[in-house]
Amino acid sequence: MIVNHKILKGDNFIMKNQTQEEITKSIRERFIIVYSCRKMLYLKDNGFRYLFKCFNENSHCNFWVFDATPEIREALNQYKRPDQM
Repeated sequence: MIVNHKILKGDNFIMKNQTQEEITKSIRERFIIVYSCRKMLYLKDNGFRYLFKCFNENSHCNFWVFDATPEIREALNQYKRPDQM
């Protein structure tokens, strides 16, 4: 499936044809999507702020979107779920 969407590059929007897999990969490289409230609180307690909070209408759950920086990736590498402690 090919999807047309706009990408902001500099001050201009450009159209790019991408497959759904390419779009998904691009999103995962750019953003960290957190579905766990505990993980979100862990990140906030470590000084990270989410970009926005969303609601998944299918699961009826919130999720949070963070900017994927090297620092947040390192913090997530250190994160342990309560059952892993």
